[in-house]
Amino acid sequence: MKFSRLLLCSLLLWGLTACGGGGSQTGNTAAGVASSGVEGAVLYPPSTGTVTFEFDVGDQQLRPLVHFPVDQRGLYTITLPAPPQLSAGGQVGLLPLLPALDLLGFSRSQCPGGLKSSDPAARFAVVNSAYFVPTGATTAATPATLRLAGQAMAGQNAQTINLWHQYAYADRAVSLSGTQDCTLSRSDGSSQNAQIDVNYQLRQGWNVLSIQTVQDGTGPLTGRATVASGLGGVQWRYVPPSPPS
Repeated sequence: MKFSRLLLCSLLLWGLTACGGGGSQTGNTAAGVASSGVEGAVLYPPSTGTVTFEFDVGDQQLRPLVHFPVDQRGLYTITLPAPPQLSAGGQVGLLPLLPALDLLGFSRSQCPGGLKSSDPAARFAVVNSAYFVPTGATTAATPATLRLAGQAMAGQNAQTINLWHQYAYADRAVSLSGTQDCTLSRSDGSSQNAQIDVNYQLRQGWNVLSIQTVQDGTGPLTGRATVASGLGGVQWRYVPPSPPS
């Protein structure tokens, strides 16, 4: 059986190493903080296997972070190590505001402006790619893609509410806040406005970003991006390979 590999969507969350100094150059190492008891799930297919997380520090290069097994229910409890490389200071745009745009029906977002940071020298990284190899797969098999899975809920007056969680790492405690007015574009050329209220109160080390969006018919999309209190709740979904054309 062949499997296809694809980048995670994401708006996702995210990884960095902790450091007591000021800004640094991309790729520099630093003393980091690992986090144990990190829980999550691979929703489909529920199968034993091995997952690999990859992280990005803002240079468009994915680097392996950790490999770990999942049980027959697709569940995992792991220790996330501190990423060995960090972004340059001030790259607040690395943290996602709208993960999984395709699941919302959009192909691209533009969010001009920036967020207010309590420490412009803070450095970030995000876990924005993952893939899965089921138990018993041949060594020649291409790993299957995993993407962040949103939790859909029905709101009032035909509202559609989606909630995502994603891993992020900060090299120090830092607050990022602001309201982002975005334009979301569809593949057919149409667009829709969105307003995202961001209040990231990041702890030093690993965090789970919690991003909720609300769509009300054809009206503007609204969203709220915060930091979850714990390190659980991140869900991934299996992306089946495309059939040969």
